[in-house]
Amino acid sequence: MQLYSAKVRLAGSLLNEVLKEELTAPEVTVLRAIHGPESIVDLKAGKQVDRSDSEERARLEQMYAPALATIKNVQTLTALIGPEGTSLAKTIPGVDSLPPPKAGRPKKPDPEPEPDPEPVDPAAVQFT
Repeated sequence: MQLYSAKVRLAGSLLNEVLKEELTAPEVTVLRAIHGPESIVDLKAGKQVDRSDSEERARLEQMYAPALATIKNVQTLTALIGPEGTSLAKTIPGVDSLPPPKAGRPKKPDPEPEPDPEPVDPAAVQFT
């Protein structure tokens, strides 16, 4: 299962963002149901984890069941992501297929420092 990092805008507010790490695709679906469809921003793919669908359902149920119960027309995790036995999404389409960031221009090497000038003997300096 692919993990992601993202900013979650609580209740969709631009002024109330929380960075979340290690989100799964089904968890992003749950957070969008709770906070609004535009509440997940700066979504980036991270590492892979070996987690079964039943383990993920149990984790999501434990974390989000009370919040889901307050949403009219949702109320349960099952209503949102399907009944037990339904395969959960492992990735978020479009996020995993993003090309890696292009490397910037190669950094120019630092210029060689100028050599120190020859030391000057103060007695040899003539003032006019």
